[in-house]
Amino acid sequence: MGWYWGVQHGLAENNRIEGCPIGISIGHRDTHNTLRGNSIRRCTQIGLQFRDDPPDRAAHFTRVEDNQFEDIGAPGAPGWGIDLRAPVRGCVLRGNRFVCTRPGLMRGGIRTDARTGPLELDNNRAQGLKHTIEKDESR
Repeated sequence: MGWYWGVQHGLAENNRIEGCPIGISIGHRDTHNTLRGNSIRRCTQIGLQFRDDPPDRAAHFTRVEDNQFEDIGAPGAPGWGIDLRAPVRGCVLRGNRFVCTRPGLMRGGIRTDARTGPLELDNNRAQGLKHTIEKDESR
């Protein structure tokens, strides 16, 4: 599922996304959107990807609430529930659940980096994972 150029005030709610490389991709001037109550399972790379756009085109003010990310990744290439390595600001991640039923399949729940602006994080939970949130220092 992709959000395309300039989607604002959109709602993705109660969707079931399975068996693709990237479950949801958001960015390129997509702002003030809400992703709520979705089930994203068995994606081979990333459950929700914030695209690495320039700061003036990033997916700012995105709300990600009450979603389940399950078994994201592939053998030998562990995935992430949410890859937030982008220069975003004003994003809220609340009540999301990250579940790995096969040890080693998922690397973690949420990945950020130095460019990721302040986030509002509340009640995100991980099951079968070492990390709920991890900052990537390699960028």
